[in-house]
Amino acid sequence: MASPAAIVSSTLDPVQKAAIRLHFSGDEGPQHTMFEAALRQSFQEHAVPIEDTAGIIADYAFSVRRADLGMVDADAVTNASNETIWVSAPRKARRFDECKPVRLRATLAMFRISNGKLSYRGSAESIGCDVTEEAANELADKLVSDAMAKSQG
Repeated sequence: MASPAAIVSSTLDPVQKAAIRLHFSGDEGPQHTMFEAALRQSFQEHAVPIEDTAGIIADYAFSVRRADLGMVDADAVTNASNETIWVSAPRKARRFDECKPVRLRATLAMFRISNGKLSYRGSAESIGCDVTEEAANELADKLVSDAMAKSQG
């Protein structure tokens, strides 16, 4: 019942295919380890080296929450017509759901160390019955592919 990953991103200062340094924001645990492995693999598949001394930091986060819970932007809770502005809208239960769905959310932000400029920021989400390696790989690949595509100009 997994939904395809959806992505939202912006590129401010393209990073090209330079080496990167990985940095994790969040609680470490098995899901963190799984997503980091997926990111490493995806960067490797895109011929992007991961080095401790690289000039670009790739900061990432990975979270899991019930799919029926939404997330709003605290800075833009309502628009002019007083409607909620969702970053991630809650998913309504469906009659034939085979499980209690969870929402996986991954974020990747890339910064230049030399000037602190944000080069890329993307978030990807998918909904499924469980946290799987396949889902983590899909989110990582979507983010890295998007970052590299936008870096090509």
